[in-house]
Amino acid sequence: MIGLGIWECDIDTLFWEGIARMRIFDDNGAYGFEFAVPGEQLKIKVFNVEEDGPCSLNAHATADVLHGREAPVRIDFEGDTFTGWIKVPFIGKIHFVRGRRVEKL
Repeated sequence: MIGLGIWECDIDTLFWEGIARMRIFDDNGAYGFEFAVPGEQLKIKVFNVEEDGPCSLNAHATADVLHGREAPVRIDFEGDTFTGWIKVPFIGKIHFVRGRRVEKL
């Protein structure tokens, strides 16, 4: 499985700037994925996580603020770093910047 661990990245948008945290784990052979923004009451559900080549994951996410809409997610890993994005409806791509592993699982 690709990218197992706890990861952080910087997010800088017109609407919000801060650090996001992801936990990617083995959930009985499927990918488990938790995405959180520390200090914010934003609940994000990430699902349909699939490998795309040897170093990338594709997924979909939704949150209450998206009113049922889905947002595609892409993460590309390189060792203990990553880059990626989430494409939020009506906003566009929000890039994950300076992604780094915090802890291996």
